[in-house]
Amino acid sequence: MSAAVRRRNGPGASAPSFDPSTPAQSYQFVAAIGVPLLSDPGQAFTTQRSFTVLAGEGAPTITSGWAKWGIIDRPRREGMTVLQGYDPIIMDVPVRFDDVVHQAGADLERDIQILHWMAGRGKLYGSGSIRIGAAGAGDSPLVRVFSSDGAGNQSALIPPDVHDLRWVISGLAFDPNPLRGPHGHRIRQDATITLTQYVGAPGTSLDSASNRSRVRRALRDEYRYFPVTTANNTIRKIVTFEAPRSSIRFAASASRIIVPEGTGCVNGSTSSMRPSPAAATLARK
Repeated sequence: MSAAVRRRNGPGASAPSFDPSTPAQSYQFVAAIGVPLLSDPGQAFTTQRSFTVLAGEGAPTITSGWAKWGIIDRPRREGMTVLQGYDPIIMDVPVRFDDVVHQAGADLERDIQILHWMAGRGKLYGSGSIRIGAAGAGDSPLVRVFSSDGAGNQSALIPPDVHDLRWVISGLAFDPNPLRGPHGHRIRQDATITLTQYVGAPGTSLDSASNRSRVRRALRDEYRYFPVTTANNTIRKIVTFEAPRSSIRFAASASRIIVPEGTGCVNGSTSSMRPSPAAATLARK
């Protein structure tokens, strides 16, 4: 049982009471955004910022991301349930920016500015020696969030199922009545941060057309072309004919028929042909 809860067992036991001296839970938000170098697209200038904030009065709540089932009507019968897919996970995280003890407000305002930057807005986009991104234009930074207890150990306040996810900030809701210091600056501000799971578009993933093309270019010199004739119009026949002169072998999973490049059927010419991806497995040098 947690040290924060004191329970008395037996008849007449009172409800659990919480120890007010228990250190507060907190969150750390870490975000980064980068732009590729023109000289080397595989490298990038990156800006990273982070802040730590107290946990708010409610726990993080996952509000979306479950299976989406649709119903297809069938005349005179029950409708059919069909899985339409899954939305990215959305999670609301209540937080509290607090500087009541020092009442300086500068650190609190700085952390809120970083939060605005993570959400794609704010004047931090115009600061720094290397300016990456623009407020209200282009992608906002990708965010990771962690929870920890008063001793600095990672806690389960952020559900373990989503510990490793990357997020974008899709919503901010601030308490309209923050506690302010004598000069009007905020010294306590409650807010709810809405995080949406980041799922990359195909054009930016490892399965993008540009990456597939790059892989094909790397393998281009590993394949050879062979003439197709009416007598040698299948992979097995070509291998049988070329094997004494070439170090090629037959792959059972390859295509059975090879079509000369630029034609729709096998003909009697000796035109050079380009093997299909499946057929290419047997044509390695």
